[in-house]
Order: sequence, then C-alpha cells, then structure tokens
Amino acid sequence: MITSSKSAPTPTWTIRILSVVLFFLIAGLFSFVVDDLNDIGAPSRIQILEQSVDMELSSERDKASADLKTINRKIEATGADIEQLKRAGADFSKQKSMQENQVAEKTSLDARLQEIEKEFAPQDKKYRAEWGTLWSEHRLWVAVYKLSFIIPMFILASWLRSRHRNSAMRPIFTSLLVASFWHLGIIAGDHFPDIVFKYIAIAVGIAIVLASLVHLLRRAFEPRDLDLLKLRRESYANNICSCCRFPVRRNDNDNYTCPSCGTQLFGSCNSCQTTRHSLLPYCGSCGAE
Repeated sequence: MITSSKSAPTPTWTIRILSVVLFFLIAGLFSFVVDDLNDIGAPSRIQILEQSVDMELSSERDKASADLKTINRKIEATGADIEQLKRAGADFSKQKSMQENQVAEKTSLDARLQEIEKEFAPQDKKYRAEWGTLWSEHRLWVAVYKLSFIIPMFILASWLRSRHRNSAMRPIFTSLLVASFWHLGIIAGDHFPDIVFKYIAIAVGIAIVLASLVHLLRRAFEPRDLDLLKLRRESYANNICSCCRFPVRRNDNDNYTCPSCGTQLFGSCNSCQTTRHSLLPYCGSCGAE
C-alpha cells in the first residue's frame, strides 16, 4: 500500500480571504443600521415651512417667478424672430410691437415679484433659522444614536479580540473590530467639525499606539505562557539561561543551576529520577508532567 507523504496545506490564504469578506459584510450591515438611524426623529421641512411662512404668499411668489421665466423666454424668441425677418428684409413691425408688450409685462412682473420678495423675506428668514436650529439638533441626536450603537460594538470587539488573542476564532473578532473602528471614524468625520475631528483622530491614534506599546512591553517583561514556553525552548536549544541569557556550561545528566541568576535549569525528574529540563512542562525520558 502506497501512502502519500504530502501533508494537507494549511488554508492560511482561505482564512484571510474569508476574513476580508466577513469584514465587508459586517461593515455593510453596520452601514445599513447607521443609515436607518438618520431617519429617527427627523424634522418635517414642510411642517416647519407651513408654520413659518404664509403659504398663499409663497405660492404667489412661485407663480410670479415662473411667469417671469416664461416671459423672458418669449422675449428671447421674439427677438430671434425679429433678427430673422431683418436678415430676410421682411416687415417685422408686428413682432416689434409684440416685443414691446412683452417687455412691459416683464417690467410689471419684476415690480410685483420685488414686492412679494420684500414681504416674504422676513418669513423666509424665520423659516431658515428655525429649520437650521432643528436640523442641527437632529444631527446631534443622530450622532448620539450612532455612537451609542457603534461604541459598544467597538468595545465588545476589542474585548473579544484581546480576550481570545490566541483563539482560532481570532480572525472573526478582528473583522468585527476593524469594521466597528472603521464606522467609528466615519461617524466622527460626518458629525463633528474638522477642527474637532482632527483632535479626535490624533487622540485615537495615540490611544492605539499606547495600547500596542503597552501590550508589547508586557509581553517582553511579563511573557504569557505560550511566549514563555517558546522563549524557554529556544534558550535550551541555544544553551543559554532563559532568565538572564547567561551561557549554559554543564555535563550531560547533571543537575544545573544558572550561576548568574540562580535559576535551576536542569534537575531530577520526580518520576524516573533522570535529569530533565526544569523549565519545560514534560520530562524527556518518561513524559511525566
């Protein structure tokens, strides 16, 4: 029977690709939730307009503006007809009289529109001020709603990523963390002024760098179990003390204590009494823990 010695490849790239896909899916889900939050408590522009403005006067203003645009187009068309008749040498007195009537009508509409605008301006100013105030308050509350959603997600993702740093589920927590952090930046950019956002961005950057630096320093001076085991294996393989890096010089099957820091590096196994590595979890002779 022939057996293949080729081992199954580790699906590293598959995990990475799926993690990226998961990030986009989570980010898309967050986008839908954040967009829906924009509509909560949104003020009605029509309602504010009706409360602040005389709607009949507003309709008259719109009609006067539309009539003015129409008469301007008629004047331009009549002027084009007159130019064509001039080039053809034909009589254009009728069109000239029509143009004069149109100009007179335009003058009358201009005067009427100015009167309406003078009466409408204070109402329009009141409407715009009230709408601006309500819209600013709405945007502030929307920012609160969005941050109330995304900040707990970011904290949860950070806690899961930190808590399960060595777990096989780490790519899932990383995707959630990156997606929530991405939307946190988008929300801050959308709802805070540039002068405030730049300080927020700098503060977040400092926090991330400090957290990374603290993590690396802790791992260097207080290594976790897996890091400590790796350090001890490498130190034994290189014949140096894992605590103070002093060179180890000993005869085989002899107990040995580091002369520099006093750490016992080799000692007798409690089960088989042979010399074993004191800082590794299992005896190399009998396998006792």
